[in-house]
Amino acid sequence: MTPDIDAEMSAPVCVTVSGECRPVVADVLTAAGDVVIDCHAQRIEVATEESRVEVFERGMPGPSGPPGPPGSLESPIFRAVAGETIHGGRAVRIVDGVAYRPRISEAAHAAEVGGIAVQAGVEGEAVQVRALGSISDPAWSWTPGFIYCGDDGVLTQSPASAGWLLPVARSRDAHTLDVAIGFPVMRS
Repeated sequence: MTPDIDAEMSAPVCVTVSGECRPVVADVLTAAGDVVIDCHAQRIEVATEESRVEVFERGMPGPSGPPGPPGSLESPIFRAVAGETIHGGRAVRIVDGVAYRPRISEAAHAAEVGGIAVQAGVEGEAVQVRALGSISDPAWSWTPGFIYCGDDGVLTQSPASAGWLLPVARSRDAHTLDVAIGFPVMRS
């Protein structure tokens, strides 16, 4: 299909495709002998060789593709190297792929919390960290509500009154958390 160029060269430049006028915000190149519109250089000329047609429009999504396969309800668990002793079932901060215990008195640590350690590990060992999805422990006894990162990564429903405040999960039931790291609130 060859686009037709609007008769007038007024701003914005439009290309008619399938009877619909669309503003052009990038170059349009068509087959030899057709028109080249270069909006950036504000010129129109006849193409002398065969070229591809590319039309880019801001804010106008293209047609949807076929649906993909269903995703997993259990989101990723990733591996990190323990930079110090890491306790399972605690929030960890991730710096360059290394897991550390967060301190709520250190403002920079709030933005580095990346998930909850699924297992314990000592310095140098790989530990699994859940960044999103559910995690269970039969020893837990949560009440409904948010779970926060406490000092040293301890999970708590009663956060300290000083330091930053960061929700890391929500209790699904007494033994299961839905992990979703929130946005930190800095407190004085």
